[in-house]
Amino acid sequence: MKFINIVEQIKSMDGNYFRKTGEPYILPVNIEKIPEMINSCDDVQSILITPFLVNTVNGTLYELHY
Repeated sequence: MKFINIVEQIKSMDGNYFRKTGEPYILPVNIEKIPEMINSCDDVQSILITPFLVNTVNGTLYELHY
């Protein structure tokens, strides 16, 4: 499987949050599926996963950095 196909699958998972700009924020339950998908990838590229909190009332997003 190609990396771009994995990205598209991740984006289409149920429950993910999308900002108006189209940026996807992936639910933790969906993130747990990513390592298995990467193992089946033919052209692995780099991926960065940053934890976040979303205020669904006003859309404020907080990325959590150490």
